[in-house]
Amino acid sequence: MEKTKLTKRQEQAIQTKNKLYSVMLELMKEKQFVNISVEEISKKAGVSVGTFYHYFKSKEDIQLKLFEQMERKLFLSLQDLEEKEDTREEILSFFTQLAKFNSQLDLHVNHFTYMKMEGLTQPPSPIRNQLQTIIEKGQKKKELVNTMNAEEMTNYLFIMAIGIIFDWCIHNGDYSVESVMHNYMNQMLNSIVQ
Repeated sequence: MEKTKLTKRQEQAIQTKNKLYSVMLELMKEKQFVNISVEEISKKAGVSVGTFYHYFKSKEDIQLKLFEQMERKLFLSLQDLEEKEDTREEILSFFTQLAKFNSQLDLHVNHFTYMKMEGLTQPPSPIRNQLQTIIEKGQKKKELVNTMNAEEMTNYLFIMAIGIIFDWCIHNGDYSVESVMHNYMNQMLNSIVQ
């Protein structure tokens, strides 16, 4: 099947949209979301305010789409994880990768994500579904307890992970979130591994 070649205009539209995303992410690393204006985003991207509104309804719209992109990127990185024989190791690897992804973002971005956006905490999410699948496999292999169903166990672990990331944000990234995530999840898994 042949791919349709994009016109110059379509290519330019994609470049403009990507530039707006990049500028928004840069600004969110520098300051709180409430202190960012559409005018500032447009100016820094080198486009008019009208051009901004051609692509996005509001700064909240661009931010939502940016987080959707980030979640997709995280999902793909989690999909690339090597499947482990041991369910415990697979879950630890999953959450360590989640922590690594968050540590690569700036604290302002993380803080806003976990304070204002539902994102990973609300089903249905491809990332939650991915973890739930790992848990279901672990329960079938009798490596995890069956006192909670897979959905409850997914919620249980995500609440812990989000708490760790939030604490890391509150402490201004003063510690390795990857190391703490691994250690705390390892301890937490003692309660659900058979």
